[in-house]
Amino acid sequence: MTTEKGGRELVGKEVGKVPSRGGARPWRAARKQRYSSVANVPSLKLSLEKRREQTAKRKALSAAVKEKKEEERAAKEAERERLREKRKTKELNRLRSSKSQMVTNPKTIKKMSKKQLKKLVRV
Repeated sequence: MTTEKGGRELVGKEVGKVPSRGGARPWRAARKQRYSSVANVPSLKLSLEKRREQTAKRKALSAAVKEKKEEERAAKEAERERLREKRKTKELNRLRSSKSQMVTNPKTIKKMSKKQLKKLVRV
């Protein structure tokens, strides 16, 4: 009888047997089938219906995001326009409320102080 490294005795057919898996492991059973044929692995490819469904969902989501961004942009633009109008109205009101007179003579304008020039309406 022959013994192997681990101390186990090899009997009969095991002695000199070359395992189909290769290497020096005579105690391992040779596989009878490939793993790929044993394991029932589902296909990685999706069916055509599922792919179309996913594409439709993706497009719907993209359209919703686009619409939301457009709404936000429109709201910001409306706010900017409102502020412009408010500034314009404020300036008109300031001009109406201030007491001023039109001076067309350049010599008079040159004689004026800075405070008087601020009240001067330029045409």
